[in-house]
Amino acid sequence: MQSNFSYKLTPLALQDIDDTLAYISDKLANAKAAADLLDALEHTLEQICSYPYAFPDCSLFLITDSSIRHAPVNNYLIVYEIDEEVQQINVLRFRFARTDMANTPIKKSNQ
Repeated sequence: MQSNFSYKLTPLALQDIDDTLAYISDKLANAKAAADLLDALEHTLEQICSYPYAFPDCSLFLITDSSIRHAPVNNYLIVYEIDEEVQQINVLRFRFARTDMANTPIKKSNQ
């Protein structure tokens, strides 16, 4: 799969990912599930970089900026921003899908 865009994890997204993987690996004692989730995350990021507009915007979560979109990864969501100018995907958050996303802070990468 050829990627047209690169991606960058914001500090908040990186913290979300680290916390999630640590919880699954340490608290749930399931290192294989954590590794499988990381593989699924990487695969989804490749898809996003190849087809950034293939995934829905976040209007469902009351976010009106159409450059902010989301993609499912198992029971989680990647929330990302498309930066056309530099051909980059900025991963803003990685959250459990049942999280109240309308009340989850989402900061654009330039904020």
